[in-house]
Amino acid sequence: MTWGHLPEECISKILSFTTAADACKSCVLSRGFRSAADSDSTWEKFLPPDYEEMIAASPNPIAHASEKELYFRLCL
Repeated sequence: MTWGHLPEECISKILSFTTAADACKSCVLSRGFRSAADSDSTWEKFLPPDYEEMIAASPNPIAHASEKELYFRLCL
């Protein structure tokens, strides 16, 4: 079995044990990796445990369409 035959959920779980930078780099490997690397389940693992409190305490709303986008907004 090759990586390309793994279900997206499995790839996403594997990527969640890497780093945010590694998840971004994996997008070039295949469509399956790109989809998994963009999934909310992958990026939720990279968010700080108290990210919901951080959003609630923010004086400005933090609009985001995905967990990946939220991650990068919180990094700024």
